[in-house]
Amino acid sequence: FCDDIDACPGSDDVVDSDGDGVPNGCDVCSGHDDTVDTDGDSVPDGCDVCPGFDDNLDANANGIPDDCELPCDIDLDGDVDRTDNAIFVSCMTGPVHLQVLSALCAIADLDLDDDVDMLDWAECQTAFTGPSAGDLPNTTVTGLIQMPDGSPVFGADVELVGGGPSTVSGNDGRFFLANVPVALGEISVIASVVIEDEAFLGSARAAELVGGGMTDIGIITLSDVVNWVSPADGLWSDDANWDAPFAPGAGLSVVIDVPDAEVTVTRDFTAPNDGPLANLLCNEKLRLEFNTLSVLSVAGSFQMNNQLDLACGVIVDSIVDLGPGALINIVPAVCRSRLDGVTINGNMDLLSNSQILNVLNGLTINGNIRLAGGTGSTGVFMGFQGAVKCIDGNGTISFISNPSASGISQVDAGNLHIRSGITIRGAEGQIGRADAPLVHDGLIHSDTSGTLQINGLDWINNGTLRVSGSGSELLTRGSWTNNGVVIVESGSFSTTDTWTNNGTVHADGGSISLGETWTNNGMLRVGIGPIVASSADYTQSSTGTFVSVVRSTAANGHGRMTVSGTAGLDGVVRLEFEEGFVPAAGQLFLVLSYGDRIGEFASIEAPGLDPGLTIVPSYQDSFLSLAIEPN
Repeated sequence: FCDDIDACPGSDDVVDSDGDGVPNGCDVCSGHDDTVDTDGDSVPDGCDVCPGFDDNLDANANGIPDDCELPCDIDLDGDVDRTDNAIFVSCMTGPVHLQVLSALCAIADLDLDDDVDMLDWAECQTAFTGPSAGDLPNTTVTGLIQMPDGSPVFGADVELVGGGPSTVSGNDGRFFLANVPVALGEISVIASVVIEDEAFLGSARAAELVGGGMTDIGIITLSDVVNWVSPADGLWSDDANWDAPFAPGAGLSVVIDVPDAEVTVTRDFTAPNDGPLANLLCNEKLRLEFNTLSVLSVAGSFQMNNQLDLACGVIVDSIVDLGPGALINIVPAVCRSRLDGVTINGNMDLLSNSQILNVLNGLTINGNIRLAGGTGSTGVFMGFQGAVKCIDGNGTISFISNPSASGISQVDAGNLHIRSGITIRGAEGQIGRADAPLVHDGLIHSDTSGTLQINGLDWINNGTLRVSGSGSELLTRGSWTNNGVVIVESGSFSTTDTWTNNGTVHADGGSISLGETWTNNGMLRVGIGPIVASSADYTQSSTGTFVSVVRSTAANGHGRMTVSGTAGLDGVVRLEFEEGFVPAAGQLFLVLSYGDRIGEFASIEAPGLDPGLTIVPSYQDSFLSLAIEPN
């Protein structure tokens, strides 16, 4: 073609492999129609990274459009996990553009201020929840409905517990629930049918959903349904309250639902105790009392849509699904309530003085537990015992009163494990016991006025310890090791025994008071305002780093640490200049004072320092200062 009518100068206008009218040499989206651009962002649908949004909006220039970016997914694998956390911590050492991992640190800089700091960390913590729901596909849940004799059930109603897709089973008993979001995680399916005026019910649970494919939940075996028929409060053990000749026991499905009324069903030691129920659906209040001899266990679906009171009540080997507004309430009683191998999908309260809840074989909580109690013997207590002592799930435990003697601890010897999805927060409370080990992988957050105390023998933090509330204190007792992150934004962080830091300690506000000798093999980063005070000895190994953040040349314009005992020095000391501060020759920073000193820092770092300047240390009898001088 002549140049004045050439559609694609420099290339053959006749060659158009994808037939979209745009020659190959000027094809924006090879193999797709360049003219189809549904969201109008000038990126053809076939190459659209973020359908429905503008692909050109990419504030941090990481290649992922803003509207499809998962905050703090630094490694871009579709979820926010420990790998992202580790990269984030390594980025919290200075301006983004100076980092070795500058491209990754740019993703962690969520507020785009060229600094990865506590403001970014706050948003990262809210994103630390696993895969993004919007990025996960749906699944089709299938299974087989059968009677106890193994015969298939046609026409059974099948639905997700808690609402969602529903269907009916086919001639062969098989059902298909389409478009179930994988983001739901663990699900329960309930099936029901009426045959010759007799009701049957069954359920099954899927612990893991297969995204983009088929999730087979297995066989759901139906059982007889027994209904509560009394219009008033009553005992479970009273045969007259049911539509069967006897009070329901093992292998039966139970429905407690009184239309147009609210009743309380009390299950005590007189109730049948011959094994687990098949299923339990309760829309009324249920009270378990004095039933250590009559344990409530539900093998299938345990759906509570009202309050469940435990007054010396016992629940064993059950997954309790609590509907909107429902909760488990631990009631003060002359004996202790107990949960044994229980998962709670919902909320639980221990809010009255002197409540005690024993937990055997671990507790999984996907909801909120609130603890509030008085001082001394009037506090409330969750005691873990048995071979498995762990708190698992994706829930939160809150201490909501001050003063309080409330606590979470082991009843007998052995390790208590707080897993990564668990947050423990609040005001006044105790975690662990002084003579037993503790492993913490989650988040312990002192965010309200009061003292949150962690006790343990050679205990380990692999998660995050955080102090941010006005008047809040996080106090640790017993020797321990930090492999995770300690963040002090306000309030105070205190220790009473020896400890070792292999992770990261950030003092960005408040104060850190260290009562015994400690060793730093990781990073200690001291921001503006807080002073890290050690009343004993401080030892920094060859792998350790001490960072002093510099905002100004004023006496309190940079991070400082005081050591009353001996400072044993090795590793790195680093000056980290805040954005806006201009280092210049003649500036002097007193970063460390000590009672005595052994050794010197092996190296001195100052990211962003002009090549014409250098840092000169001055080790005096009682302090170390760092001066900026011409190179």
